[in-house]
Amino acid sequence: MPVIETSTSPGSVVATLGVADLLRAGSKSNDELAVAVNVDPDALYRVLRALASFGIFVESEPRSFALTPLAEPLRTDVPGSLRGSAMLYGEQWWWKACGELLYSVRTGQPAFDHVHGKALFSYLDDSPDAAAAFNAP
Repeated sequence: MPVIETSTSPGSVVATLGVADLLRAGSKSNDELAVAVNVDPDALYRVLRALASFGIFVESEPRSFALTPLAEPLRTDVPGSLRGSAMLYGEQWWWKACGELLYSVRTGQPAFDHVHGKALFSYLDDSPDAAAAFNAP
């Protein structure tokens, strides 16, 4: 059975797929990007349009996209890259804890511990994949 990656936000999706790196040399069509990252072109188009509505990408021509200054930190080759952080925010183990913020506000206790039954760093000690995502540049 294939592994299905889970990601919850458009930003984490494009970070995981490496779309900003593909656009470093200039605008590309949605279809070119979809082929390069092996995804459904219509679904990718909707994600890129959503991000363009926030100024993270620009639709330079119909169904073609380019980087904006807001998208530059999603590249892997720029100083201060935030790609790893964007990918982290799409990790299921991370967003489940973030989704319980109200628990923390009501109780004063960490939502992470509540959701996972242990503190963050204990969880990372026991989960090498999660630790790699947490520590990614």
